[in-house]
Amino acid sequence: MTKAIKYLGAVMEWLTFACFTAFVISTLAQVLFRYLLLVSVPWTEELARYLCVWTTFMGAAVAVEKGSHIKIIFVQQRLPGLIRYRLLILINLLMIIFSLALLKGVVVMMENTWNMYASTMPLRMTYVYLALFISCIVIIINLCDSTYRMVRRGSEEKTAYQESDF
Repeated sequence: MTKAIKYLGAVMEWLTFACFTAFVISTLAQVLFRYLLLVSVPWTEELARYLCVWTTFMGAAVAVEKGSHIKIIFVQQRLPGLIRYRLLILINLLMIIFSLALLKGVVVMMENTWNMYASTMPLRMTYVYLALFISCIVIIINLCDSTYRMVRRGSEEKTAYQESDF
């Protein structure tokens, strides 16, 4: 399972990098066309916006996998070991529940926007929401893996502690 999670993380990192690179190129093209060639190319702005959405949500999945998403650890650092351990598991479970609820809403939005197209290019709006769908799935997978590893590590530590008492 860990090998698959690492592979998924590598794919998400590559996808995030590709989206960000395309975002920068689209934005640069927009500036060059508008200010150097004095030609307004409307699809570059819209493409940059959608690539920014994709970059954000792919990056969010990468951040969850690495544990580098924004979190407030002031209280967490001051808690005793067992309480901190339980709090981390609770936080992961709450994030899974939130991601599942978000995923449900995204599926509804994808269904509702299937017949809608971007205003300047032939792109279904469903594909913009696909970024959030993919991100939610990957975040849920990573959180389940992280929670499983925490529970397993915690049970091993408890067993080792109980054995050392004898």
